Amino acid sequence: MSARWLLVALDGMDSVLLERWTADGSLENLAALRRCGVGVQLAAPKGVTDDGLWASFQYAEGLGEHGRYFWWQQLQSGKMGMAFSDEAGRQSFWNALSDEGWRVAVFDIPKCGRPQPLNGIHLADWRVHGHYSQLPRSFPEALASDVVDKFGAPSPRGEQYREFPLSNAAMLSELQTLKRSIAGKLAASQQYLRADNWDVFMVGFSEAHSCSHHLWATNAHSDDQAVGVQSPIYSLYRQLDSAIGELRDSAGHDAELVVFTPTTIVPNATVEHLLPTLQARLNWQLGGPGLASRIFSAQSGSRLQRAILPVLKQLKPPEVCRALHYNENCLALRIVAPNSSPVNTMQLRLDQLESLLAELQVTENSRPAFAGFDRPSSTLPGKRASQLPDLLALLEPGMVPPAVSSPRLGLITAPTPKHRPGNHSNGGYLLSSSIDFSQVAMLEGVGPLLQKAMQA
Repeated sequence: MSARWLLVALDGMDSVLLERWTADGSLENLAALRRCGVGVQLAAPKGVTDDGLWASFQYAEGLGEHGRYFWWQQLQSGKMGMAFSDEAGRQSFWNALSDEGWRVAVFDIPKCGRPQPLNGIHLADWRVHGHYSQLPRSFPEALASDVVDKFGAPSPRGEQYREFPLSNAAMLSELQTLKRSIAGKLAASQQYLRADNWDVFMVGFSEAHSCSHHLWATNAHSDDQAVGVQSPIYSLYRQLDSAIGELRDSAGHDAELVVFTPTTIVPNATVEHLLPTLQARLNWQLGGPGLASRIFSAQSGSRLQRAILPVLKQLKPPEVCRALHYNENCLALRIVAPNSSPVNTMQLRLDQLESLLAELQVTENSRPAFAGFDRPSSTLPGKRASQLPDLLALLEPGMVPPAVSSPRLGLITAPTPKHRPGNHSNGGYLLSSSIDFSQVAMLEGVGPLLQKAMQA
């Protein structure tokens, strides 16, 4: 048995290291793929989350079309919930392939909606980072329990670690757990790959995702190459490279091979510890009386501040902007305004909000608190663009300020939190044995090009 097309998704693998270690031959199988095929960098909207990127891949359309910007967001019902709950009945590009008669296997691609009937199999939420369901789901329904019975339990739900930095023992334990997960995923996918003649077999490995969040402090991006190759990250990437070589052997060397990662990884950043005070002061400035500005900008600890700040903390400010659930390394905000508000009022509010945030500086070094801004709901095209955040304030990698200040918002301070060392950033990478993916700028273009190539 074999596959015409083998697609391997490396969730959370760093594109910079993937490109580096395929260029110098460190990842032997992927380096050979790059030498004989093509390597393409993938772009993405500023500040996009991995959940948004996986939805773009699944549905072969941009963020403004599918509207999933995070895993937890406001649903069409008005309630908060899992974003995929609003996606029932939407067709993935692999279902379109199935409708054309292709034999398709989708094996644990991350962040998927509910598996739908197709000409083949679909396993979801077995060994992924960030489960969308309590238990693995599949089509046919018996597939999930068969995989668990034969190849082991699903990966734990939620973050395994909450306290950082990890001890050496904890890092070693995490690495060994992830390596066992890769071995189990390889064994399971090989069994189902060999069980049929597939037109396309897709398999997702998510172990690099946890590694990137938890073990990034091992300095894989160091200019000292010796540090890089001794890191747990390098060790894990080598095992993933070996697994891809074995999968290609199982698929048959005539199979077209496509391997990609959707993001790069950078040192994590956050202002979540400052957010309660920051959001309140933004709202007081945008919607409250002018006195608020004088209070915040008054000399820290002055009589005016001592008298009024405790009172303001007890009062609820008018809600003009609202922070959204999002990745730590971006501040995502929505303008709260009646539906009848004219567009120019919305733009005015955004301009005011961006101006306030742009003034903020890190108190200890006077650097800007935010590296840049974007307005997804108004700049990205698509019928669901209005669901996206109105403003993203982007943090420079590694930025976890204990205090920020500005003339209008005053001093905002809070203890810095324990946080994951690494997080996702824009820029993926794709390798292909023969398809010219140079025309694909973003992840949503992979499915249509695969479909076009298979129809040729």
